[in-house]
Amino acid sequence: MAWIAAAVACGLVIGTFTPIGLALTVPLEYRFAAISRADSQAPVDGIILLAGSGVGAIDAVSTLSKDYPKARLTFSGFEVTDTTDEYLLDMFARLGGDRERIYIESRPRTTFEDAFYTAQVLKPKPGERWLLVTSALHIPRALGSDCGRSAAQQLSLDDAGGSAFFT
Repeated sequence: MAWIAAAVACGLVIGTFTPIGLALTVPLEYRFAAISRADSQAPVDGIILLAGSGVGAIDAVSTLSKDYPKARLTFSGFEVTDTTDEYLLDMFARLGGDRERIYIESRPRTTFEDAFYTAQVLKPKPGERWLLVTSALHIPRALGSDCGRSAAQQLSLDDAGGSAFFT
């Protein structure tokens, strides 16, 4: 039994501190289609940013918000009282984004809850097009659960439609 614990510990150390762990994430980077230049000309009804996506995602949303000035912006899992989230919101404004356009959905604590609460709040209409901005590592969790799939279908986010934007 002790050898199993040692093997698991070794696997965790190797996966965490060597390029092997990074290599295991590569398939996630290409599992879902990213938005293409041709798709970028189609109208967008809204842009959803998942918390924990990083600085690159803030930059991407800032750019997309300027490209789609009529799109609704939803930041899911953000807390305005959290210093990191406040920094990211300030960065969004410094990059030219309009903070007044952002709806902050602060209830989610997990990626599953991101999908559940965001779909509940947005109440998308048939045919609306939404962009999901997050890290590629979050996409399987955001779209993989039953709730995530349901929310993705409601929001016209799918793994073949080119309507997800990764950073």
